[in-house]
Amino acid sequence: MTPAGRARQQPGTLLGLEGAALALLEALVTRSFEPLGIDGRALFHRLAETGSLRGALGLNEDALEALYARAYQYLRLGQVGRAEEIFRTLCALDGRIPDHWLGFGICLRAKGNFPQALEAFDKAAHLDPASAAPHFHRLEVFLRDSRWKEALAALDRFDAAASGDQKAHLNEAVTPFRKAIEIHLA
Repeated sequence: MTPAGRARQQPGTLLGLEGAALALLEALVTRSFEPLGIDGRALFHRLAETGSLRGALGLNEDALEALYARAYQYLRLGQVGRAEEIFRTLCALDGRIPDHWLGFGICLRAKGNFPQALEAFDKAAHLDPASAAPHFHRLEVFLRDSRWKEALAALDRFDAAASGDQKAHLNEAVTPFRKAIEIHLA
């Protein structure tokens, strides 16, 4: 999923804030950037307009894709810490992209930070409800943490969401998970 075509924030809201809380955030951003010689008010308005830090900073899609490719490369090379830093940055730059949250969650899971990994996978699932990938990764967390009933529920959500190529790709990896759940819940 790419940044193009993402839903914008609801008018009058930003980061779940509205009214007085939003006005306070604007004042804080404005004051915080002022000593750096940055027009914080303009930055805040670009943030509100675009709904992302990426948009506010004027970063194009190519920049995000390059960062994602680097993070993914680090993850494949086993450099989880380096990958996590980039995925965390990607989530901050544009938190509306499910793949950023998946990568971040995978890094957190690899480091044993299961609660935060689950939060990242939940965010990815919320952003792309048709994807089975977040449920697959949640399933793996629950298995690693011996949370068998929650693993079964994640497996059910995976089965409900998985279709076509995604199901074929992940099904081989899910088969041993199914067997482990069956053994432990029998």
